[in-house]
Amino acid sequence: AVLADMALDVEAFTALAFRLARAFDASATDPAEAAFARVMTPAIKYLVCKRTPAFIYEAMECHGGNGYVEELPMARLYREAPLNAIWEGSGNVMALDLLRAAARQPDATATTIAALAKAAAPVWDATAHVAEIDRLFRSGDNERHARRLCEMLAKLAALAVLADTGSAFARLYASTRLQGPHHDQYGATDIPFRHQSSLLARAYTVEDD
Repeated sequence: AVLADMALDVEAFTALAFRLARAFDASATDPAEAAFARVMTPAIKYLVCKRTPAFIYEAMECHGGNGYVEELPMARLYREAPLNAIWEGSGNVMALDLLRAAARQPDATATTIAALAKAAAPVWDATAHVAEIDRLFRSGDNERHARRLCEMLAKLAALAVLADTGSAFARLYASTRLQGPHHDQYGATDIPFRHQSSLLARAYTVEDD
C-alpha cells in the first residue's frame, strides 16, 4: 500500500515534468504553451519540491536501518531533499510567483486553467475545483491562499496530463488526490489492490536495452 501510493505520485510528477518541458520547448511559437509554462512552473515546482522530503523519508523508512546508514545513498538523498525548494525557490516564493503570473496575464491564466479542466474532463468533472481556484485568485487576500492555489493547480495539471496521455491511473489520481478524504501519509490512502499491483508492476518494470 505504501509503495503503490508513492508510485502514484511518481507517475503523476514524472508526467508533469515532461509536460512542463514540452511547454518550454514550444513556448517560442505557441502562446498557449508559453502561458502554461509561465503559470504552471511555480505551481509544479511548489508541489514537487514540497512532496519530495516526505517521499524520500518514506523510501528511506522502507529500507529500515540500511536506509539510514551512510553506506547507502538514502541518507544523502534525504539530506538533500529539502534543497530542492531552496534551489528552485522557497514555497512562499513559488506561491507569490504564481500570483504575479496570474495578475500579469489574467486572460492567459484563465485559458490555461480551462484547458486543464477540459483535458481532465474524461475522468473527472473539475467544475467546482476550477470555481474555487477562481474564487481564491479573486479574493482580496489571495496571498493567504497562495500555497493552496499552487497545490490545487498543480494537482489539476497532473490529472490533466495523465488523462490526456491515456494513463490507466488518471481516475485513481483524481479519486485519491482531488476528491474524497485526503491523507498526508503514504500508505493511508485506500488504493484498491488491483491498482496497487499495476502501479508496482509499472514502477518496477526494467526495459532491456
